Amino acid sequence: MPESPRTRTSTRIQDAAWEIFCERGLPGATMEEIANRAGVAKTTVYRRWPTKSAILIDALKERLAPRVKFPQDGTVRDDVVAQIEAVIELFGNRTGRAYLAMIAESVHDPEIGTALRDQYIADQRDAAIRRLRTGIEHGELAPRIDPEILVDGLYGALYYRVLVARAPLDRAYATRLVDSLWPAP
Repeated sequence: MPESPRTRTSTRIQDAAWEIFCERGLPGATMEEIANRAGVAKTTVYRRWPTKSAILIDALKERLAPRVKFPQDGTVRDDVVAQIEAVIELFGNRTGRAYLAMIAESVHDPEIGTALRDQYIADQRDAAIRRLRTGIEHGELAPRIDPEILVDGLYGALYYRVLVARAPLDRAYATRLVDSLWPAP
């Protein structure tokens, strides 16, 4: 089915917002600049999104969600390793670096922080928790395991390494991380 003109316009606006954000950060991504780059009136932008944060979160979801979708292919442990590898791969490209910059911006901009948490991170976190709960139900993880704490430990370590320690990440790190924190049966 061909894309509608409305969908094409929304895509142009999201693309423009994302490109500006990648180039200039959150302060440089004004609604006026987004409209200009997308080739639409500012009112067209405001009809679809109330704020630049809303546009950026939608653009982020379009770009990130398919790349880091939680796998359901193997054992829970293997799926966790594969998902962390996907996140590490993402962090190594422009889109991932922009996502990390958005997380950093959220410290100073509560609106972007709330939108990021509520509209993107919460879904990703829930997917990981659901996958771990499936592992408990199927006997791959002990019933005593708290999936939320395990997710915090795994992903907290990953984000700490990239945002605070600024240490290198590679696929081998995903396996080392899971091996270190994965609970014994």
